[in-house]
Amino acid sequence: MIVRLAVPEPLDLLQARYLTHRFAPHAHETYALGVCAQGAVATRHRGARHRAGPGDVLLLNPGELHTGEPAHAEGWTHVMCYPSVDLMRRVADALRGRPGAAPVLPAPALWDPALANEVLRVLRGLGRPGDSLRQESTFLELLTGLLTRHARVPIRRVPLRGLHPAVRRVREYLHAHFTGPVTIADLAEVAQLSPFHLIRMFHARVGLPPYMYLEHLRVSLARRLLLAGMPIAEVASRTGFGDQSHFTRRFKRVVGVPPGLYTRQLRAP
Repeated sequence: MIVRLAVPEPLDLLQARYLTHRFAPHAHETYALGVCAQGAVATRHRGARHRAGPGDVLLLNPGELHTGEPAHAEGWTHVMCYPSVDLMRRVADALRGRPGAAPVLPAPALWDPALANEVLRVLRGLGRPGDSLRQESTFLELLTGLLTRHARVPIRRVPLRGLHPAVRRVREYLHAHFTGPVTIADLAEVAQLSPFHLIRMFHARVGLPPYMYLEHLRVSLARRLLLAGMPIAEVASRTGFGDQSHFTRRFKRVVGVPPGLYTRQLRAP
């Protein structure tokens, strides 16, 4: 399955299983980032043969010739995305605080279980309705973590101090609009910063990324509305969550119990 998303620019997401297919030598104009979820894949890259199995992070730089074929009879399953050179360069520039070269990744695979879990979690969450700010933010945070930990030329974060006026404007915007749809493009326009600078700056100076701060505002209002006796479905609608199941998941994540149990506990003698 191939899905085209915008986080924050068009991005191809591929989830596929291959049993017998063998890819001829080819290269991508973009980077490739993903995880081998099941089975094992054999790749020829820069004259050497490599094998990646379950939990291996799959990485390719633009223009690198490579092949792909099953490493055994079970084939392999992977989840991949293809961020552009411009996107990766902008994330790197936001980290180092100055323009620089496009980053180089340690292709074609590496073993980093924490990163692999994060790649799977973020990529499988892309495209779900009603949660664009979370999806955009977590995807950019994923790229940030990849570059700070694994870029061939280390990319060091420039330290940030003090509450920047742009962060203050974004907080005010979130407080005024948290019950409606909010995207990273909205916040970047308010801040007059790139999405990459905004997420990093907000997280560094507030202690939470923007999507978690937004979630905190929504859950705080939800608790007040539940306390006032409003039905759960109406609370979900009034607080900006996409639907009741989405509201229930996020509420439990923050409060520790689902809203139904929370309401019953409030009413208990």
